[in-house]
Amino acid sequence: MRKAGFTVMAAGAALLALSTGVVSRSAESASPAGANWSSFGGDDKEQHYSPLAQIREQNVGKLGLAWSYDVDSFDSYTQPLAVNGVIYFAVGLSVVHAVDARTGKLLWQYDPDVASQPEAKWRMRAGWGTRGIAYKDGTVFTATREGRLIAIDAGTGKPRWSVKTLDEAEGGYITGPPWVAGDKVVIGFGGADYSPTRGYVTAYDIKTGKKAWRWYVVPGDPAKGFENKAMEAAAKTWSGEWWKWGGAAPSGTPWPMTRNMTASISAPATAFRGTSRSAAPAAATISTSPPSSRWT
Repeated sequence: MRKAGFTVMAAGAALLALSTGVVSRSAESASPAGANWSSFGGDDKEQHYSPLAQIREQNVGKLGLAWSYDVDSFDSYTQPLAVNGVIYFAVGLSVVHAVDARTGKLLWQYDPDVASQPEAKWRMRAGWGTRGIAYKDGTVFTATREGRLIAIDAGTGKPRWSVKTLDEAEGGYITGPPWVAGDKVVIGFGGADYSPTRGYVTAYDIKTGKKAWRWYVVPGDPAKGFENKAMEAAAKTWSGEWWKWGGAAPSGTPWPMTRNMTASISAPATAFRGTSRSAAPAAATISTSPPSSRWT
């Protein structure tokens, strides 16, 4: 009997690889412009746009099934990546697969074993599957539901480093994709809308996994002082005992041209704070190096 799951289909391979000629696993820089799709939005500009023109209105009807690949999970919203003839995607609890784009053959699979982690607990019920991964310089980056950020060797499927980016005591979880900006990989999280969790964005060195910086979206306990003048100013727009409830779960898209990252902020947790007053920042632009903040 066939296991429940879904099938990675075909034309995906034809579209992303076969018809574009992306079959070589040589250096990423040797691939023609637009041949690789290395992040959730395609490249480091996150435009969700491909300049490739080989598949057009006149010939799209000629595409057919090249291969299919069955996955033993139905819980996935991942945007597949295509880099140098390999398709990378994650399913379920951040189980990453690497598949040959020409044949559909599995090259490797990495399972971070989320279910066995003590911190998983109720987070197993949060979110609806992983939403994406990222690629840079031979490394695939994925985040797990209970809060790890993991760097995987794109050639072997072996982990290079793993860091815990969420505190177990907090109510956050991660289903969104990491973003690569320069030599940093950046990750946010969800869950600040229904738990006493203060939103933040964290950047790590892509080679070592060392934390480069952390930027908090909303102000913290004033008795402990503010990290910077921006947080001190933001605190004046919040009412009640906001520091007990936190809020504002972040996501973002890097802008490599300006070395800024646009962080889309949501869920200010007003239901918990008992206030209808606007609480800054509702959206923010932060610099990837060094960290600062500007509100928009």
